[in-house]
Amino acid sequence: MKLQRLTHPQHSFGKLADLSVWQQSGLFCLILCLILTLPLKDWLQLNARVQQLREENENKVEQLTHQQKILATLRKHSENGEFTAESAAKIAAVNQYIRELLPHHLSVLHNQWEMRQSPQLSLHLQGNFTDFSAFFTALLQKDTQLDILRLAIYRTDNEHFASIQAEISLQLAFNEE
Repeated sequence: MKLQRLTHPQHSFGKLADLSVWQQSGLFCLILCLILTLPLKDWLQLNARVQQLREENENKVEQLTHQQKILATLRKHSENGEFTAESAAKIAAVNQYIRELLPHHLSVLHNQWEMRQSPQLSLHLQGNFTDFSAFFTALLQKDTQLDILRLAIYRTDNEHFASIQAEISLQLAFNEE
């Protein structure tokens, strides 16, 4: 009795039962595709997130490696007597200020301190000229102990990312008191 109700032509299941085998198979495949779409979408989102986390991890590892190299160099110069606590404090302050000032639109291609009689900083930046100009002006206004040794600005043809590359050599001058 109940089975007759389900197969009745006016009922939804009755209409489904009246469809041909090909139509029923197509409808089944469509429903199956809709059901599988949601987990597939979630999997794709999770995969993208994992890739993003891997890239962030690689960036952090590169930063850590760079900082370890800096620390090793500083230790070497400190042991040789070329590096004092005063110069270490000034270099740390300059590095911190550069990190704070550096806009996200400028990328650092090269950043290295050379320990000489007076420490020298070599910076290679890539980005927009207005961002570079604002960064460089603020850096020189903030830290009056930095002397410009060399400044070279090159125009690049890559319009998608940057319009200039800048090479800057600065020397940390110590005020004699």
